Amino acid sequence: MSSRKILAALKKKNITAIRCEYLRGCPTPSGYANGYDLEFDEALEDVIFNLDQSCHFDSIMELDDLQSVLDWIDTLPVVPIKMTESK
Repeated sequence: MSSRKILAALKKKNITAIRCEYLRGCPTPSGYANGYDLEFDEALEDVIFNLDQSCHFDSIMELDDLQSVLDWIDTLPVVPIKMTESK
């Protein structure tokens, strides 16, 4: 259900994720952690950087919880449809 909310929020920004999943028990340097992994096309990283250079966007994003993901998505620019079709 939460993944659907994430994908819907991304769709409003004309952004498509290659992968969006919640992972449990991922090993980290400080122990095991849960969180969302989102993967995007590398070309999209360039498009978003060109739209907003202050925006934090990588082809792989790892965030702790649903609210953190939704807050992060709110910071993203809306990608013009022309830019997403030219990939």
